[in-house]
Amino acid sequence: MEITSILATYGALLSTFIFFWNIRNSQSRIKVALIQGACGEGDGFEMGFYVSIKNPSLHPVHITAVSLVYPYRHITLIDKIGFYIKRGKLYPFVAWVHDSIIFKKIETGLPKSIEPGNSHNIFIPESALKETLKNTPSTVIAACVQDALWRNKYSAAVRCNIT
Repeated sequence: MEITSILATYGALLSTFIFFWNIRNSQSRIKVALIQGACGEGDGFEMGFYVSIKNPSLHPVHITAVSLVYPYRHITLIDKIGFYIKRGKLYPFVAWVHDSIIFKKIETGLPKSIEPGNSHNIFIPESALKETLKNTPSTVIAACVQDALWRNKYSAAVRCNIT
């Protein structure tokens, strides 16, 4: 290969990489985590979970809603395959319910714009989780955050040890 061919290949690969890098950086992204913690001071603290919403992108993110997601019945592999055949996409939360936390009188501070590199935390007390999960077959929950364009982002599912 001549030096011109090598330089042309290098330039093509570099410009392709930069093209996809710019597409990735031009889109807003949200990271959602469900973290066990406590809120309060001294003897007046309460255990629960924090929904942590992070903005690692270069653009502001406008959050409009947060909900808890939990299973309302036991599911089988046949249920998951049936869901895939019906809707044509894999979905980790088949037969799970979205339950908005605003109905539990939890202060969310939403709607909120999260600037790049910042985060927002919402505390969900254990008493609200007990009420929510009392008629469910499982104690596994996840958080769902919805932005202003109705895009949902889910946290990983977490098993809560509620007594």
